[in-house]
Amino acid sequence: MIKLLLIAFGFVGMIGSASAEMSYECWTYLNGHPDKMTHVSANNKQEAERIAPDKFRDLGAKFEYIKCK
Repeated sequence: MIKLLLIAFGFVGMIGSASAEMSYECWTYLNGHPDKMTHVSANNKQEAERIAPDKFRDLGAKFEYIKCK
């Protein structure tokens, strides 16, 4: 019985710690116009906009700013 309870609590703990990452569509802007797009997995929009610049730099994209939605 105790083993069953420990296993049940273990599953609840794993579910509670699961990440709620979503896919965000992020665009680079040049001269005020959308230029390049990529998808970024993040927990929220702010995190996506922090991750996106590095991803775009790795891809060789130039940009003035980035917006994610």
